[in-house]
This record gives sequence, structure tokens and C-alpha cells, in this order.
Amino acid sequence: ASTSREPWLGRVIEQLTVSPDPTSASPNYQKMAHDLGMSEATFRRRFKRAMSISPHAYVVQSRVAAARTLLTETDLSLKEIAARLGYDNEYFFSRQFKQIAGVAP
Repeated sequence: ASTSREPWLGRVIEQLTVSPDPTSASPNYQKMAHDLGMSEATFRRRFKRAMSISPHAYVVQSRVAAARTLLTETDLSLKEIAARLGYDNEYFFSRQFKQIAGVAP
């Protein structure tokens, strides 16, 4: 419903949603905002108002969802999964996963 009221939101969500094999690690919020013709602060505020979650929190939740898929459907190590999802440190990834999922990966 939010994407129909905010046409830009669909494009942003597509860019922020992490697939199990992403090509880039971290989104550039400043560039996204610039491409949409708004300041980064306005971008973050409008995203949070529309989605009830910050862009960064959305990315983290998307990474955890992708990690769940990789953990259950592949034989990749935790280190490989963390690297695939843009984490430099598998221990930080594990802590973040546990915060969101409630269980360790």
C-alpha cells in the first residue's frame, strides 16, 4: 500500500532488499537520496514514515532473511554466508543475526 502512495519506494525497496547472492555490500543512502532528488535526511525520514522502519534496519532484516535461506538450503560455512551478505566479520554477522532472529545462526 505504501508503494502505491510513494512510487519511489518500490525502487528503493528493490535496491535495499538483499538477495542470497548480492553484488554490493552496503547501500549508498546518500546516492539513493540524490537520485530521488531529496536530501539524505529527507530520504531516511520518508522511508521510515512509509515503512515504519529505518532503511538500515530494513537492510539488516533483509540480510537475516537471506542468511536463513542460505543456512537452510546450502552447505556454505558461516564465514562464506557472512561474506556473501556483505559482512567483513562473521562474528558481527552472528551477533546481528541473533538480535533479529532470536537464535544463533
